[in-house]
Amino acid sequence: MEFHGHNDFGLAVSNTLTALQSGAEWVSTTVLGIGEGAGNANMESVALAADQLLHYQVDLSLTGMLAAAQTVASMAQRQMPVDQPVVGASIFTHESGIHVDGTLKARGCWPTTESHALQTASRICCAPSRPSGREARLH
Repeated sequence: MEFHGHNDFGLAVSNTLTALQSGAEWVSTTVLGIGEGAGNANMESVALAADQLLHYQVDLSLTGMLAAAQTVASMAQRQMPVDQPVVGASIFTHESGIHVDGTLKARGCWPTTESHALQTASRICCAPSRPSGREARLH
């Protein structure tokens, strides 16, 4: 059984993971979710979630996804959103006080995916801002 989901309601990744759990042997995804209309399930999120949440063996280089996404974005003449799951530039950036405080005290408490799994730098945004809190300003 194969599953091919569209992202019309923002559920393509969720539906794809459910299809895997329900016995789908193959799922269609696209780099950055690029596809017709609202797009498809993005390969990066499906691959990482299948690997780390469902504990499936994913025959795909998790560390190579950033380069693949950048290449596809460039070829499609699209900007890669900074908040794109898994490959966005700001996914491991923390500004909110509670996230910064937790990250400084225990590196494993946030985020749920370690940046080293994707060979991405984890950084704490310490720009003084309203939500950054005391710990971020002290850091």
